[in-house]
Amino acid sequence: MVLTSHFRDRIAPMITLDSIPVPAPGISSRIMDGEAVLVHPGRGEVKVLNRLGAEVWKRLNGVRTVRDVVEELILVYTVDQAVLEADVTRFIESLHTRELVTFADLAGRS
Repeated sequence: MVLTSHFRDRIAPMITLDSIPVPAPGISSRIMDGEAVLVHPGRGEVKVLNRLGAEVWKRLNGVRTVRDVVEELILVYTVDQAVLEADVTRFIESLHTRELVTFADLAGRS
């Protein structure tokens, strides 16, 4: 079965610690009082991220891997690294499901 490009992009990719998340095109965001407010104009939705979510969001620049984000956060938060890796990966997957994040390392793949 051959998937069209549009359909293939909507299927959640296998996110690993080496994935490179980046805000999806058109997503507007602002950090206010430690929280991040994300606006998806195409869907008319607003998502508010708590302090930890905002810390992750600020680091999604299309250069850092999930591993890089975890390594930066582990210096700030007292938590087991394996737990943080799992939590950050699940969080980024949820952002992808809501079409708020895409992956720089998948760009251009057919």
